[in-house]
Amino acid sequence: MWHGVPLNTNLCFSNPEARKLMVRHAADYAEANRHIDMLHFWLADAFNNHCECDNCVKTLPSDYYVMLLNELDEELAARELDTKVVFLLYLDLLWVPQTETLRNPDRFILLFAPISRTYSVSYEADTTGIELPPYVRNRLKFPSGIRENVAHLKAWQRLFDGDGFAYEYHHMWDHYYDPGYYEMAKRIGEDVKNLKKLGLNGMISDQTQRSFLPTGLGMYVLGKTLWNDNASFQTLAEDYFKSAFGEKGNDCMTYMETISDLFDPPYMRGEKPPVSAEAAEKMRRVREVVRQFRPVIERNAASSADRCISKSWEYLLYHADIVCLLADALEARAEGETEEARKRWDKVADYVWRHEDSYQPVFDVYLFVQTLQKMFQDKRKTNFGGEVV
Repeated sequence: MWHGVPLNTNLCFSNPEARKLMVRHAADYAEANRHIDMLHFWLADAFNNHCECDNCVKTLPSDYYVMLLNELDEELAARELDTKVVFLLYLDLLWVPQTETLRNPDRFILLFAPISRTYSVSYEADTTGIELPPYVRNRLKFPSGIRENVAHLKAWQRLFDGDGFAYEYHHMWDHYYDPGYYEMAKRIGEDVKNLKKLGLNGMISDQTQRSFLPTGLGMYVLGKTLWNDNASFQTLAEDYFKSAFGEKGNDCMTYMETISDLFDPPYMRGEKPPVSAEAAEKMRRVREVVRQFRPVIERNAASSADRCISKSWEYLLYHADIVCLLADALEARAEGETEEARKRWDKVADYVWRHEDSYQPVFDVYLFVQTLQKMFQDKRKTNFGGEVV
């Protein structure tokens, strides 16, 4: 088992018996669950761990994957099942097959899952000049650039022109790099609006369900924009903040936009140098912005006129403490004070754990800590493919 985890373990896909077992199991499931319209059929949820036997190394994992898909189609047809099968463009499977093709395209729906992408820019359909690197078994480095990821998608679309949608991760980890949740919400709206430019027709969000501290703006924008991709982000944001925060909604929106800007998500993602006078100054400003707005938060949190609205403000009291502590830690980091930054990060983690019962329905403390603590560990930052950056 790959690192002891069956879910992450790829099989010897050149072995027809292994493929037969997988196909039979998937077909049994489809037959027992005829209410399922679209059955996802994926490989392991890990990368660079494909079989290196004499047969497997002769071709790409995507070729064996298409073999599996064709064999599953035949088995479903034999059982007279019209279940659609969703196939995945993810990790090693971003690289298109060299020899195999889908024999019955009508059976299938494409799913594009660019997990290694940056969220500092939105989807870009123009891939002019992008040259895809060759497939190197178990030595792949995955693209962070949007245009590179989309170039892989387009290569697949030249082999398959059927229906497809995106599988995204805005609220898995990346929203923690935007403590105001404002820029991430804007990025979500832009990505949804650009789906059609990529030839995609929808989006699944792979995420923590508890992604509502400080606000649920990102989820609101995701739902509304998927329903109507002509929706204006500004209009949606104003409507959300008025509904969630009442009369002072616009002030709260400005506050959140400012918090997002000061934390500078590209800096948080490691796309800028960790030691930075500009970043240190921005982190110092966070405390002042919070200090000025805290009386507004306190007054509205104490109001009982509308419990939904007062609860939204109540959560912001905790959020104000969290971002001030986090800004202190990041200020030390930006000034190159590594050990002091770690000590201050420990205060952040201690605070969010101690108060978890107060906001656990809306805030995934475990993922917050797991994501951000990496910024304070004493090691060089690596990208998704393991390359030191």
